[in-house]
Amino acid sequence: LGHGDRAYIPVTVSVPADADPGDHYAALLTKRDIDPSESNGGISVVSRVGTLFLITVEGPVERKGMLVSFTTAKHLFTDLLAPLSLRAKNDGTVRMYPEGEIEIHNILGATVDRLPIKDWIVLRNSSRTITLDWKPTFALGWYTAEAHLKVFGEEMTVLSTSFWMVPILPVIIVLLAVFLVSFLVQYFMSHFEIKKK
Repeated sequence: LGHGDRAYIPVTVSVPADADPGDHYAALLTKRDIDPSESNGGISVVSRVGTLFLITVEGPVERKGMLVSFTTAKHLFTDLLAPLSLRAKNDGTVRMYPEGEIEIHNILGATVDRLPIKDWIVLRNSSRTITLDWKPTFALGWYTAEAHLKVFGEEMTVLSTSFWMVPILPVIIVLLAVFLVSFLVQYFMSHFEIKKK
Protein backbone atom coordinates (compact mmCIF):
# COMPACT_ATOMS: atom_id res chain seq x y z
CA LEU A 1 0.00 0.00 0.00
CA GLY A 2 1.18 3.47 -0.82
CA HIS A 3 0.96 6.45 1.51
CA GLY A 4 -2.69 7.21 2.29
CA ASP A 5 -3.99 4.04 0.62
CA ARG A 6 -6.51 1.80 2.36
CA ALA A 7 -7.40 -1.86 1.90
CA TYR A 8 -10.19 -4.01 3.32
CA ILE A 9 -9.17 -7.64 3.88
CA PRO A 10 -11.87 -10.14 4.87
CA VAL A 11 -10.82 -12.57 7.59
CA THR A 12 -12.66 -15.73 8.62
CA VAL A 13 -12.17 -17.22 12.08
CA SER A 14 -13.10 -20.89 12.39
CA VAL A 15 -13.88 -21.95 15.96
CA PRO A 16 -12.89 -25.56 16.71
CA ALA A 17 -15.82 -27.86 17.45
CA ASP A 18 -14.32 -28.84 20.81
CA ALA A 19 -13.70 -25.25 21.99
CA ASP A 20 -14.73 -24.55 25.58
CA PRO A 21 -17.72 -22.22 26.06
CA GLY A 22 -16.77 -18.68 26.99
CA ASP A 23 -14.30 -16.08 25.77
CA HIS A 24 -11.30 -16.82 23.59
CA TYR A 25 -8.76 -14.43 22.14
CA ALA A 26 -6.77 -14.38 18.95
CA ALA A 27 -4.55 -11.83 17.25
CA LEU A 28 -3.96 -11.23 13.56
CA LEU A 29 -0.58 -9.67 12.75
CA THR A 30 -0.14 -7.98 9.39
CA LYS A 31 3.30 -6.95 8.19
CA ARG A 32 4.79 -5.44 5.09
CA ASP A 33 6.92 -7.74 2.95
CA ILE A 34 10.40 -6.38 2.23
CA ASP A 35 11.88 -6.81 -1.20
CA PRO A 36 15.36 -8.34 -0.72
CA SER A 37 16.71 -5.94 -3.33
CA GLU A 38 15.70 -2.98 -1.14
CA SER A 39 17.74 -4.05 1.88
CA ASN A 40 21.20 -3.63 0.29
CA GLY A 41 22.68 -5.77 3.04
CA GLY A 42 21.77 -3.23 5.73
CA ILE A 43 19.18 -3.08 8.47
CA SER A 44 15.53 -2.86 7.45
CA VAL A 45 12.57 -1.84 9.59
CA VAL A 46 9.45 -4.00 9.37
CA SER A 47 6.19 -2.51 10.62
CA ARG A 48 3.39 -4.70 11.95
CA VAL A 49 -0.24 -4.02 12.72
CA GLY A 50 -2.06 -6.22 15.22
CA THR A 51 -5.81 -6.81 15.37
CA LEU A 52 -7.31 -8.47 18.44
CA PHE A 53 -10.28 -10.82 18.12
CA LEU A 54 -12.49 -11.34 21.15
CA ILE A 55 -14.65 -14.39 20.44
CA THR A 56 -17.33 -15.81 22.71
CA VAL A 57 -18.25 -19.46 22.19
CA GLU A 58 -21.85 -20.25 23.07
CA GLY A 59 -22.65 -22.67 25.83
CA PRO A 60 -22.76 -22.80 29.63
CA VAL A 61 -20.34 -20.15 30.92
CA GLU A 62 -19.14 -19.30 34.40
CA ARG A 63 -19.52 -15.73 35.67
CA LYS A 64 -17.32 -15.35 38.71
CA GLY A 65 -15.34 -12.32 39.81
CA MET A 66 -14.30 -10.40 42.86
CA LEU A 67 -12.79 -7.12 44.01
CA VAL A 68 -9.33 -7.99 45.31
CA SER A 69 -8.04 -4.73 46.74
CA PHE A 70 -8.71 -1.02 47.11
CA THR A 71 -5.68 1.09 48.04
CA THR A 72 -4.15 4.54 47.87
CA ALA A 73 -0.62 5.35 46.77
CA LYS A 74 0.16 6.66 50.28
CA HIS A 75 -1.61 7.59 53.52
CA LEU A 76 -0.74 11.31 53.51
CA PHE A 77 -1.26 13.57 50.50
CA THR A 78 0.24 17.06 50.58
CA ASP A 79 -1.50 18.28 47.43
CA LEU A 80 -5.05 18.16 46.11
CA LEU A 81 -4.67 14.85 44.26
CA ALA A 82 -5.32 11.37 45.65
CA PRO A 83 -4.91 8.37 43.28
CA LEU A 84 -7.21 5.49 44.27
CA SER A 85 -6.41 2.02 42.87
CA LEU A 86 -8.92 -0.81 42.45
CA ARG A 87 -7.91 -4.36 41.54
CA ALA A 88 -10.45 -6.93 40.35
CA LYS A 89 -9.99 -10.61 39.53
CA ASN A 90 -12.03 -12.57 37.00
CA ASP A 91 -12.18 -16.31 37.70
CA GLY A 92 -14.97 -16.88 35.19
CA THR A 93 -14.95 -17.92 31.55
CA VAL A 94 -16.27 -14.64 30.10
CA ARG A 95 -15.06 -11.05 30.41
CA MET A 96 -16.57 -8.86 33.11
CA TYR A 97 -17.34 -5.17 33.26
CA PRO A 98 -17.11 -3.90 36.86
CA GLU A 99 -19.10 -0.69 37.27
CA GLY A 100 -20.18 1.46 40.15
CA GLU A 101 -18.76 4.39 42.07
CA ILE A 102 -16.34 5.45 44.78
CA GLU A 103 -17.79 7.50 47.63
CA ILE A 104 -15.51 9.89 49.51
CA HIS A 105 -16.50 10.58 53.14
CA ASN A 106 -15.00 13.17 55.48
CA ILE A 107 -14.16 12.58 59.16
CA LEU A 108 -17.81 13.22 60.13
CA GLY A 109 -19.06 10.52 57.72
CA ALA A 110 -20.65 12.95 55.26
CA THR A 111 -20.27 12.16 51.55
CA VAL A 112 -18.21 14.92 49.92
CA ASP A 113 -17.68 13.46 46.45
CA ARG A 114 -18.45 10.53 44.13
CA LEU A 115 -16.24 9.09 41.40
CA PRO A 116 -17.95 6.96 38.71
CA ILE A 117 -16.27 3.68 37.71
CA LYS A 118 -16.78 2.78 34.05
CA ASP A 119 -14.98 1.51 30.94
CA TRP A 120 -13.21 -1.18 32.96
CA ILE A 121 -12.90 -4.61 31.31
CA VAL A 122 -11.32 -7.63 33.02
CA LEU A 123 -10.66 -10.57 30.70
CA ARG A 124 -11.25 -14.18 31.73
CA ASN A 125 -8.78 -15.84 34.09
CA SER A 126 -6.99 -12.56 34.74
CA SER A 127 -6.87 -9.57 37.05
CA ARG A 128 -6.67 -5.88 36.23
CA THR A 129 -6.07 -2.66 38.15
CA ILE A 130 -7.72 0.67 37.45
CA THR A 131 -6.64 3.99 39.03
CA LEU A 132 -8.97 6.93 39.54
CA ASP A 133 -7.72 10.35 40.64
CA TRP A 134 -9.69 12.31 43.23
CA LYS A 135 -9.05 16.01 42.61
CA PRO A 136 -11.09 18.06 45.10
CA THR A 137 -11.28 21.84 44.93
CA PHE A 138 -10.24 21.91 48.57
CA ALA A 139 -9.82 19.17 51.16
CA LEU A 140 -8.26 19.07 54.61
CA GLY A 141 -8.34 16.24 57.14
CA TRP A 142 -9.06 12.52 57.34
CA TYR A 143 -11.03 10.94 54.48
CA THR A 144 -12.42 7.48 53.80
CA ALA A 145 -13.11 6.17 50.29
CA GLU A 146 -15.61 3.34 49.74
CA ALA A 147 -15.83 1.37 46.48
CA HIS A 148 -19.31 0.12 45.55
CA LEU A 149 -19.18 -2.18 42.50
CA LYS A 150 -21.48 -4.42 40.54
CA VAL A 151 -20.29 -7.31 38.39
CA PHE A 152 -22.59 -9.43 36.24
CA GLY A 153 -25.49 -7.50 37.76
CA GLU A 154 -24.66 -8.49 41.34
CA GLU A 155 -23.32 -6.32 44.16
CA MET A 156 -19.69 -7.03 45.02
CA THR A 157 -18.05 -6.71 48.41
CA VAL A 158 -17.62 -3.07 49.42
CA LEU A 159 -14.01 -2.19 50.24
CA SER A 160 -12.71 1.00 51.83
CA THR A 161 -9.42 2.80 52.34
CA SER A 162 -8.53 5.88 54.42
CA PHE A 163 -6.00 8.66 54.04
CA TRP A 164 -5.02 12.14 55.20
CA MET A 165 -5.34 15.14 52.91
CA VAL A 166 -3.18 18.06 54.10
CA PRO A 167 -2.37 20.44 51.21
CA ILE A 168 0.84 22.24 52.21
CA LEU A 169 0.37 25.55 50.38
CA PRO A 170 -3.14 26.40 51.69
CA VAL A 171 -2.14 25.33 55.21
CA ILE A 172 0.96 27.58 55.13
CA ILE A 173 -1.14 30.51 53.86
CA VAL A 174 -3.71 30.03 56.65
CA LEU A 175 -0.98 29.76 59.33
CA LEU A 176 0.72 32.91 58.03
CA ALA A 177 -2.62 34.75 58.05
CA VAL A 178 -3.31 33.64 61.66
CA PHE A 179 0.19 34.66 62.70
CA LEU A 180 -0.15 38.05 61.00
CA VAL A 181 -3.54 38.77 62.60
CA SER A 182 -2.22 37.70 66.02
CA PHE A 183 0.86 39.90 65.61
CA LEU A 184 -1.23 42.92 64.58
CA VAL A 185 -3.62 42.46 67.52
CA GLN A 186 -0.72 42.23 70.01
CA TYR A 187 1.00 45.25 68.44
CA PHE A 188 -2.20 47.30 68.57
CA MET A 189 -2.90 46.32 72.21
CA SER A 190 0.65 47.15 73.33
CA HIS A 191 0.92 50.54 71.55
CA PHE A 192 -2.56 51.92 71.87
CA GLU A 193 -4.83 52.35 74.83
CA ILE A 194 -8.58 52.51 74.62
CA LYS A 195 -10.12 54.86 77.17
CA LYS A 196 -13.73 55.47 77.96
CA LYS A 197 -14.88 59.10 78.11
